[in-house]
Amino acid sequence: MRERLRDPFDRSVNVARLESAELARRIRDDGIDVLIDFNQMTAMTRVEVMAWRPAPLQIQWLGMPGSLGAGDAVDYVIVDPWVVDAANADGFSECLLQLPRSYQPNDHIPPDLELCQNRGQAGLPAEGVVFGVFNQPYKFSPDTFALWAQILQQCPSAWLWLLDPGSDGLRQRMRRQLSCHGIDPERLLLAPHLPQDEHLARLRWLDLVLDTWPYNAHTTCSDALRAGVPVLTLPGATFASRVASGILATAGLESWIAADAADYVARAVAFGQQDRTAIDACKSGIARTYWCSRMVDNVRFGRELEVLLLGLHGRALAGKAPTSLRLTDALTLEPLPWGRQAEDAPSPGTDHPPGPGRPNVNAQGEASVGGSVRAAQPPWNERLIHQGPQARLANLTILAREVIGLEQPQAVLEVGPPPGGDGDELEPLLAAGLLQGRRLAPEQLGDGGPASCHRHQAADLDSCLPLRHEWLARFPGYGRWGRLLDTEPVSTSRLDDLVATPPPRLLRGDCRGRDTLVLSHGENCLAGLAMLELKTAPTALHAGGTSLFTLGSWLAERGFVLHTFRRENRRLFLPAGTEANPYAGRHQLLQLDAVFIPNPLRWPEMDSERLLALAFLAHALHRSTDLTMHVLDSLDRRGGGDRLGSYRTYLDRAGIDG
Repeated sequence: MRERLRDPFDRSVNVARLESAELARRIRDDGIDVLIDFNQMTAMTRVEVMAWRPAPLQIQWLGMPGSLGAGDAVDYVIVDPWVVDAANADGFSECLLQLPRSYQPNDHIPPDLELCQNRGQAGLPAEGVVFGVFNQPYKFSPDTFALWAQILQQCPSAWLWLLDPGSDGLRQRMRRQLSCHGIDPERLLLAPHLPQDEHLARLRWLDLVLDTWPYNAHTTCSDALRAGVPVLTLPGATFASRVASGILATAGLESWIAADAADYVARAVAFGQQDRTAIDACKSGIARTYWCSRMVDNVRFGRELEVLLLGLHGRALAGKAPTSLRLTDALTLEPLPWGRQAEDAPSPGTDHPPGPGRPNVNAQGEASVGGSVRAAQPPWNERLIHQGPQARLANLTILAREVIGLEQPQAVLEVGPPPGGDGDELEPLLAAGLLQGRRLAPEQLGDGGPASCHRHQAADLDSCLPLRHEWLARFPGYGRWGRLLDTEPVSTSRLDDLVATPPPRLLRGDCRGRDTLVLSHGENCLAGLAMLELKTAPTALHAGGTSLFTLGSWLAERGFVLHTFRRENRRLFLPAGTEANPYAGRHQLLQLDAVFIPNPLRWPEMDSERLLALAFLAHALHRSTDLTMHVLDSLDRRGGGDRLGSYRTYLDRAGIDG
């Protein structure tokens, strides 16, 4: 997703490592005309940058369903006709920008629903209507559970499927809410957290989303519709309680917006009392309607956003103050009769004097707070976040820079697709500026000479070495995925010739059986590595290839030891568009993700930066707190200091067992 967002632009800048004052100065220096904040008052917010007014026009969008209450810092908020109307517009300090469709864009590419083949794979019983919603538990209310209980009472064979809250206390409270209404708590099914593609695929087995009230489904509403699942919503009076209504209306599914609580219950019961044929036919109709709707017309949405932003910029150049506006279907801007008006709004780009403790950016781009260049921050142990969806990244930033003491993001070199089957956990670390790296196709690496790449039915088996078909065929279910499709000539490069500056601290990926050949031409790379994560197998999959044992012995001679294995990959050898491999959980030893680290006996002679990188990677990638403790203890013994004590404090304050 990060690449899809970055590629269309002429230039993108990673600002994760900039302090707020530096970021405000950079925005001013780069001459940004329109600054849009997507986070607002949510985790890892940078909203204080908006308060310094580094751009002439400043807008908030998407992150928070409401007003920031900072009309002197934020000029506009982007909304739609459903989430904000004349009845609730006076709650916004910003001027309103009303789009003619839902304010939320969505992906125009359908999810791969074939990743989840049946109800059993989704963890559902074979029979019974499945009601549910995958909203976070903070959106649940006693009123919502009361409505759900009424529906379940009248649909005795139905189930309620919710996202596992990850807390025993919350699970008990959810079951107790049903019990107090006479519903057997065993009818509550809890879904574990999964990677996004697998989560979207399992949604196909949900029959009807029962939206929460008064805080609606937002992204989760779109997710369900993309999977062909109807969403029944009960709108309220606030922005947060009307998002699903805007999505449904934009998708041409207004009929699924309930008029009141009684209508919500009656329609859910009527749906749940249908036979399976009728339910499946309804879901098919939902999918057809959604994928032909305005919700997935992103070309149109892009044009609407372009007209909107250019129109605002033109008004600002003409000296017009912000005022509430709406974009029509004809792509023209016209006054909105409600919301903040021009006579109430300051002119855009005004340098507002800072209040007590409030920073400002002057015309030269210099940020200050009470005469100081940078606001004093509380100690790191007071800034740790104990829980929440963004807690881990925020805390890892503190760990890397203030606890361990890494001054630069750690460089990563990836060979081929990332190992493992649970998504790419490097992406958020790269986006946050904690790592920096690049990827290389597996057939590019070798001794620098020509090679022949063998392409197979399953891309995971492609290699510049021939596959051992007679050995792989012994494992039921794998033989057909090893079918050779073609062989093509490729040119290879030496690993050391591709290593950039700074040299990588982490090497990960899949050398497709040519590990020792690739690594033997990467001696300079190996000399600076803090960790290797390589996909291998106990017995070589390819003729003349390496196994875990030959690779481990080769690395041991160069000062590395096997530390652990990454989590299991339960989707091995899957060509695009094929069903899940029923044998993947049975023959895990065909592929292992092995993690190697420098031998601890050599730590005393290693440079400190390499050890610091090992300490961070062990915690960030593998949650190996014991290894991080050993590394920091070794550094403390060598050069003094108390990094180990600080790390223990970090674990305690962040709520991590270690």
